[in-house]
Amino acid sequence: MENANTFDDLSNLFKEAFENFFREATLKGYQQGFEQAQRDANVNNEYLSFGQAAKFVSISRNTLSKWIELGLPTYAIDGKKIIKRSELQNFISQHKIN
Repeated sequence: MENANTFDDLSNLFKEAFENFFREATLKGYQQGFEQAQRDANVNNEYLSFGQAAKFVSISRNTLSKWIELGLPTYAIDGKKIIKRSELQNFISQHKIN
């Protein structure tokens, strides 16, 4: 009978340890996924690289280059070219058809 109690105690300990591990791993996974989604969506970036800007509005880099030729403002600082998010959004709004 004592062996059965010991087995049950160990079984409960393993179950509790696994549940805690699973809960912590799941929470960490959600947090990392949320942080990556924010980075991917550039939610907190006021300025975007050309690649980020193209991804932000779901266009190709070639299309972005055409928009720049049409007057989309850009900035270059120490060789790094960037676009201000609000100016990108304004540029798109200025080209509304209806």
